[in-house]
Amino acid sequence: MTFGKVPFSGRYPPSGRYPFGKVPFPHDLRGGTLCAGSDPFRLGRYVALEHVGAGGMGVVYAAYDTHLDRRVALKVLRRSWGSAADEGLLREARALARVTHPNVVAVHEVGQDKGLVYMAMEYVDGPTLRQAMAGTPSLLAARELLQQLLRGVGAIHRAGLVHGDLKPDNVMIARDDGGDVVKILDFGLSARLQAEPSPAREGPQPGTPGYRAPELAKGHPPDVRSDVYAASATVAEILLGRVPRSAADLGARTRWGRALPAPLRRALLQGLAGEPPARSSSVEPLARALAGSSRRRPALVAVGVVALAGAGLFASRTELPPDPCARVASWADEAWPASRRAQALSHLGAGAAELVAQADEWVKRWTGQRMELCRAPAVGEVIRTAQELCMHRALQAAEPRLTALAEPPPLAPDKARAMLAGLPDLERCDDLVALQLRTPLPESPDLRARIDQAFAAVEHANAQKIRGDFVGAAREVQEIRPEVEALDHPPLSARFGVVAGVILLLRGDEETARSDFERAYTQALAGGDDEAALDAAIELVHLAGAAGDLAAAEAWALAARGIHRRMEGPAERLATLELALGITYNESGRPAQGLATLDRAAEIFADLPNPHPTMATTVNINRAESLLGLGRADEAARLADATIAAQDAALGADHPYTAGFLAVAARAHRAAGHRDEALARIARSLELDASPPGSPRRLKWRLWRAELLLELGRRDEARDELVALRAAGPLAEEERPRARALAERLGLGGAAADDEAPGSAAAPRPGPG
Repeated sequence: MTFGKVPFSGRYPPSGRYPFGKVPFPHDLRGGTLCAGSDPFRLGRYVALEHVGAGGMGVVYAAYDTHLDRRVALKVLRRSWGSAADEGLLREARALARVTHPNVVAVHEVGQDKGLVYMAMEYVDGPTLRQAMAGTPSLLAARELLQQLLRGVGAIHRAGLVHGDLKPDNVMIARDDGGDVVKILDFGLSARLQAEPSPAREGPQPGTPGYRAPELAKGHPPDVRSDVYAASATVAEILLGRVPRSAADLGARTRWGRALPAPLRRALLQGLAGEPPARSSSVEPLARALAGSSRRRPALVAVGVVALAGAGLFASRTELPPDPCARVASWADEAWPASRRAQALSHLGAGAAELVAQADEWVKRWTGQRMELCRAPAVGEVIRTAQELCMHRALQAAEPRLTALAEPPPLAPDKARAMLAGLPDLERCDDLVALQLRTPLPESPDLRARIDQAFAAVEHANAQKIRGDFVGAAREVQEIRPEVEALDHPPLSARFGVVAGVILLLRGDEETARSDFERAYTQALAGGDDEAALDAAIELVHLAGAAGDLAAAEAWALAARGIHRRMEGPAERLATLELALGITYNESGRPAQGLATLDRAAEIFADLPNPHPTMATTVNINRAESLLGLGRADEAARLADATIAAQDAALGADHPYTAGFLAVAARAHRAAGHRDEALARIARSLELDASPPGSPRRLKWRLWRAELLLELGRRDEARDELVALRAAGPLAEEERPRARALAERLGLGGAAADDEAPGSAAAPRPGPG
């Protein structure tokens, strides 16, 4: 249906024909028929002016909001669906109203009037996706619209909803100052994903033939995987010009005369699988494949521009433009298009101009350096290939960070700065000696494409981690782990190991994280990637120290210093090493040595031109740990509280990184005799903590809370907390004596505290990782 083609003119309502309060109500609505020729009528505060379309559950009108003086789209439920449908629409539409995303049509209000259920929605002025694609859009424009579509679908799923009827006719294109913006609409068949029961639906079968997953035709309710099917059918239709009926159809050329890249073809095949378990549980793999298909730069296949045409990897690259270097600017534009830049300016609020200028500057430097490389005389095929691949990987790592600046919910200013601070250092792509040591890509074009897609997935997960979505980031790395292991490409394995290890460490899975870091270190050395080897060694310093193995921590630190010296690494990496070593000394019972080491880290960070915005807070919270170990509890508590305030200002008050900071503050306040303050901080740390309910770290903090409750005389609450935490999972070995002692003090007996434990739990690891 099209909302934007109603011939309105002037103010609303036209000509004041029907005075408000006296608008007639059409009797045919009460009788169960919603007719297109009805005169204007009123529901609630809205005056329906023109019939504009019909969906599965109701009729849509262009309407006027008499309170806010604006036009809206008003969807009215068909009376023939019955009261169960009324309740369902109310429940689902109110859930939909909580979805705030630029690519999902906004729901302003859900209400009932005159025995009818209605939904007032954002009025979208523009064509449907099908109409927009009926012209001759560029391939780049089509991909941008489809990427927006998939981002909107992902937002719907994250809100606990499914759409139920995705197709090009239920997607509209709004005209915006920053460019065309996709708006997903017609949620007449949406459904909650939560486990609460909902009334059985009556009426037509959900979905639309051609986009309807096979299981829906058998009576199964819509779910995420049926949406994945519909989204895949929609993407395939827009690219190919028709909905595919078989796997062979995906081998056809697109409407632009090009073949689908292999990773995108595989993602579509998976999304269109007949059996739901064979499909992905989200649209993310399809979105990554689509994004990767728009960035098939020559460096992707590690050959020069001339060699690329002969290789014939993708049909889209066999017809080179007169000036091959002219493509460089378009690659940068795909990563940081004008529409995304405009959205970032709108989203980021105060300081947005400065942040966007930083992004602009990096993209400008990348474009200039890549253009210079393209036009430079050949220095040898191996070196040129390595430089092109390095530049490609840099842009690949930058794109999800740049995208995050524009995506809702808006990033806090310092979190946005953290995204920008991690943009790749382009100077490493000029280090010809180091580049020649890197493992080259395999000869197989298909393997190269798979490696490229896996790299893109790793960088996306890393950006999710920086945003603070640890659960989503952990899910993503586990989804791509089998592919990384199957490819066994050392540079990919090294990068994956570092990113996955940090994410899993933040989720409390230390054993898997340690394994990932150790493999990353080995694979990085094998693949000639000193940067990844250094990162892995620094993380292993921390883990060895957390396990109480000071000798191993110092050995890893020695290895890290050697790599840093050999690669003439950045000062920030050295500061990060000092930070990890300072934490190790604290956890090994050497607070004086820890404080001195952390002071050195603080000095290095202070001299950096653009330090990571949370590094100062990470250093300071560990300095508070040192002070606590030296018996200076009051100083430690003051420093910890000041550090948490700075962290909240940097990342927002709900960021899971801050959980570890709060645990340190709780210990400091407890040692200083401030038990109420300690209890408040440990309670907040448990609210923010992203680790699973039975993780050793979380159980340890709950034990602290039980002890504090008893110390405050709240015996019954302490008993309940201890019983609950023991039911949640086994405590770590070193915590079990304390749990046994607390149980005896509470009259519970200590035997229950002797459950088998999975091993020791490391202290919380604050900071961004």
